[in-house]
Amino acid sequence: MPNGRLPPHARTPTRAPGGHDDPAGHAADAISIRDLYLVRAGGPDDGPPNVNPAMPPSGAAPAAAGRREDACVRPFDSPYRRIRTMRRTLLCAALLAACLAADAREDKAKADQADQTFVTKASASDLAEINLSRIAVKSASDEGVKKFAQKMIEDHTKTSKELLELADKKKLTAARTMDDEHEKTSRKLLSLKGSDFDKAFMAGQVKDHEVAVALFEKQSRDGKDDDLKAWAKKTLPHLREHLKMARDLHKKLAGDKGKDK
Repeated sequence: MPNGRLPPHARTPTRAPGGHDDPAGHAADAISIRDLYLVRAGGPDDGPPNVNPAMPPSGAAPAAAGRREDACVRPFDSPYRRIRTMRRTLLCAALLAACLAADAREDKAKADQADQTFVTKASASDLAEINLSRIAVKSASDEGVKKFAQKMIEDHTKTSKELLELADKKKLTAARTMDDEHEKTSRKLLSLKGSDFDKAFMAGQVKDHEVAVALFEKQSRDGKDDDLKAWAKKTLPHLREHLKMARDLHKKLAGDKGKDK
C-alpha cells in the first residue's frame, strides 16, 4: 500500500452534517476510515482529535508501563512527602521527650517528698528527745535515768545540728517543734514524780527509739538523696545503742519494782 493511501474500493463516503453524502469523502464532524487506518498503521497524520496523541504505539507497551510505574513511584518519593515524614518524626520525638521529661519530674518530686518526710520526722524526733530528756535530768529519781537523759541531750543535739545543715543544703525543711504526741507526753511527765516518772520516761524512750531505728533503717536502705542516705546510715548505730540502753534501763526499773513488792 504505497504512500499510506487506501485503494479506491476501501474508501467510503461520509455524510455531511445535513445528512447528504460528501463526494469528497470528508465531513467536518466525522472520522474517515482512512483516518482510522492511518492511526492504526502509524501513518504520518497526528491522528483524530479524540485520540490522545501522547499515547504510544502498541509496540511500545513495555516502555509505557515502565513510565507509568515511575509515575506511581515519584509522588511517594517527592520532597513534599519527605518533608512531611520528617515533620511527623520530629513531632513524635518531641512528644516522647516531653513524656520522658514529665516522668523524670514526677520521679524527682516523689523522691524529694520522701526525703522531706524523713527530714521532718527525724528532726521532730531529735527535738522530742532533747526536750523530754531535759525534763528527766531535773525530775528523775534514778541516777541511771538521769545519766541516760544527759546522754540523749548531748547525742541528739549533735545529730540535730548535722541534720539541719544537711536540710539547708538540700533545700528541705526541718521541724520547728516536736509533734503533738510528744507534747502530750511532756505534760504527762511534768505531772509525775519519783519512780513513776522514771518508768514512764524510760518506757517512752524504748518506744521512741524503736520508731527512730525503723525510720533510719528505711532511709539508709531506700533513701533517694545520697547525702541523706549516707547520714542516716552513719547515725543508725548510735540509735541502736540508745535503744539497747533504754531497754536495759527500763528492764532494770521493772525489776526493781518487783523487788519493792
